[in-house]
Amino acid sequence: MRRDLIFSPLSHTGAHSSAKKLFGGAEKDGGGEGWACGVRIVVVGSFYFVGLIMMLRQEPTPEMIAEWEMVWRAHKDKLRPNRKSGADIVKYLTEKYPLRELHDAAATQVVIDNVVMNEHLAERIPEGIVPLAVTFIVENRAEGRKLYAEPDEFLGDGDIFVGVELVSGYYQVEGTSLLWDELCVFQGLDEKDIENFFCVAQYIEAIKKFGQF
Repeated sequence: MRRDLIFSPLSHTGAHSSAKKLFGGAEKDGGGEGWACGVRIVVVGSFYFVGLIMMLRQEPTPEMIAEWEMVWRAHKDKLRPNRKSGADIVKYLTEKYPLRELHDAAATQVVIDNVVMNEHLAERIPEGIVPLAVTFIVENRAEGRKLYAEPDEFLGDGDIFVGVELVSGYYQVEGTSLLWDELCVFQGLDEKDIENFFCVAQYIEAIKKFGQF
């Protein structure tokens, strides 16, 4: 079970300036960190780490950042807040896919930790409210078959895991990026997300993949 706050090392070239521009992270003493739409970027020495809450698979280049900004400027004024809740996501999943609910405390805690240990997501938990997560395996039958038919080498193979934290609306998917993109489209964006060019660019890209643009 992956904790999204366990980072995956990627190449470092230009990481300090990219992280500072994209995520507002301070460049300091050979390192820096910042957040954007749930992604934590940490620069330490000669490594660049990405918290895999979003499907950012490589260090953002100046060209990528410029493209994201262009997409954001083209679409931000047309978008309206429409972000759905964690309960909405669970309802969507259970109505569309064959799921086997896991009653595994460790798996549930991973999902909760990914929220409470992430500043961007923790802000979505009201004070005094305890996070609550549910976890599932998508079964390889009925509608689930199409997800298994398009395995994602980056995320690995085996069972497809989905975890949803009900209060924040955070979801995590392991085993397929197709379902992650589908949930990105379904959930939508809130006011804060719309002001973040990475979130908007990612959302527009996901919409295009499903022919809804």
